Amino acid sequence: MRAFLFFVIVFPGLLIQSCISTYFESPQPYGQKSEYVFPEQLRGRYLLSFGNDSIDLQIGDSLIRMTMISHSAAALSDTAKTDSLLKVYENWNNKTRSRYEGSFREPPRQWERNDTLHISKSEGTIYALGGKTSLRRLNDSVFFFNRPHDTKPWWSAEVFYLTHDGKLCLQFPIHDLRTAILLEAQYRTQNRTVSPQFEDTLRLYEKIAPRRPGTSKETNLINPTPAQLKQLYEAKFFRTVAIFERKK
Repeated sequence: MRAFLFFVIVFPGLLIQSCISTYFESPQPYGQKSEYVFPEQLRGRYLLSFGNDSIDLQIGDSLIRMTMISHSAAALSDTAKTDSLLKVYENWNNKTRSRYEGSFREPPRQWERNDTLHISKSEGTIYALGGKTSLRRLNDSVFFFNRPHDTKPWWSAEVFYLTHDGKLCLQFPIHDLRTAILLEAQYRTQNRTVSPQFEDTLRLYEKIAPRRPGTSKETNLINPTPAQLKQLYEAKFFRTVAIFERKK
């Protein structure tokens, strides 16, 4: 779960190749004004914790910095574990810190406390608004973060949704409808009916996502109208993958 969360959240554009990825022919919502400064209500620092690890999300005027922080510990008396951790520390320290544009890897931290060895590692990604990367609003609390494809004239779109109590939800389109179908199948095995909303999502998606020439079997390229996008959003086509608590 930890590795999956890091892979999906920090590297949303690098989803498993076997998945059906959804791209848009234009920034979303179509026809809305692009913004290149994050609104005041979105700016701040947010945290998502799971186990010993966490994701630190910072939103500034025009930058997003997303950092995965991984923490390991072992009793100093357990030399086998401490030796293993130190080897991890050494390997991490020797790796190239910048592996692709916008990525970073910080030097690991090592300390001892209460007869325990601790090692903390951090890496992540920085995104900047500007050029073809922009923010557009669906409404006052739902924001689409549009990023251009590396080689194609397409856009990926992730959603930032701000809850009434200040939490930040990160939402992605359904990248693999087969996965969604399998999830719904779990409801059947638990004697629960299939969500009508899910069926509506499938029908609406299939209606506005015909196969475009030049796209692969793993790619769906769509161009919804603003009304269709609103329908898709209301039908939960964009699924919440993380909920960040605002840090004070």
